[in-house]
Amino acid sequence: EIEKMATVRLVSPDNSEVAGRQEVVGTMVSWILDQPPPQDGTADGVYTIQSTVLKNDQVLLSENTTFLYDTKSPQVDSVVLQTNELTELIPSQVIMVTEPFSAIKIKIVDQLAGTDLTTSTVSLRTSEGLGIEQGLSNGTSEVLEVKNNGIDTITV
Repeated sequence: EIEKMATVRLVSPDNSEVAGRQEVVGTMVSWILDQPPPQDGTADGVYTIQSTVLKNDQVLLSENTTFLYDTKSPQVDSVVLQTNELTELIPSQVIMVTEPFSAIKIKIVDQLAGTDLTTSTVSLRTSEGLGIEQGLSNGTSEVLEVKNNGIDTITV
């Protein structure tokens, strides 16, 4: 009887129903997708799960739950060393820096809000293989310090 009482649907970011079928096993109602959404960023966005329970044509429960589907990785937009003059670094290129630097500023671009900067890290590897690792903060400055001469690698 639950088949007649409960409905569940998945709505995509463009407000269309995601192709699939409803399946009921015991008291569990599921929406089974005809195929998984693509993982190339074209289907990314906020999805809505619509759940409704009826009894005698009366709505007992109507609930919408949303989740973010984000398949694209964030990208590093820029890396800047805080020197007397700001020094912008170019990925995969060696830049000669002869003056002391006090901070590394990394701008990360994420088209959706899926980036968790609080669990991300930045590491600085010196030419001797020594490493300094620092967590990223959302909106605050973190300072990595290195005291050597040589080629250092910044990894995000």
